[in-house]
Amino acid sequence: MKVICKTQGCKRKVYIRSRGLCSACYGRFMYARHLEQRRADARRGYHQNPNKFHKKSRAWRAAHRKESRLRVAQWRRDNPAYTSVTNHYAAIQAGKHPSYKNVPYFKGWNPRRGGSFMAGCQWIDKHLGLRPDKKYQLHIIDRRLGFVPGNLAWVPRDKHRQEELVNKLLLENHRLRAENKRLRNSQ
Repeated sequence: MKVICKTQGCKRKVYIRSRGLCSACYGRFMYARHLEQRRADARRGYHQNPNKFHKKSRAWRAAHRKESRLRVAQWRRDNPAYTSVTNHYAAIQAGKHPSYKNVPYFKGWNPRRGGSFMAGCQWIDKHLGLRPDKKYQLHIIDRRLGFVPGNLAWVPRDKHRQEELVNKLLLENHRLRAENKRLRNSQ
């Protein structure tokens, strides 16, 4: 849903989730905010001794590392759709796993192409529903279509593994056929 930018005199339309500011007004707002932060840092003497401030933050992170990791793990358990979207993105981008090689990823959920993981999470929650049980995983139905809306489903882990095995066998079959064809053509 789009609304008019909150800045007085600006008539651009923006999405509600963007804090009600268009990109130009948001940029000016953030510049002013960072300028204020730099002035506050200068008043505290941050620029004369930055290590003093970094040591404090590093010490805090070291003291609370376990707590922080537990919070992250709990959040990931509570948000399986978001976790699945990000994990699939990482696997597809890396391309190291044979079943994720050359699998397309939906542009609207790809942050490198102007999309967002949260949009993917919201689509999954709306159209597929919440994960039925902890034993379920998000599954790509047809690898040729890729990780796109309409090609995903929650499936039990054991069925997911079977599907992965079938996919691996199909890839191996395709590779062997191509090699066989190449050998026939070379003779």
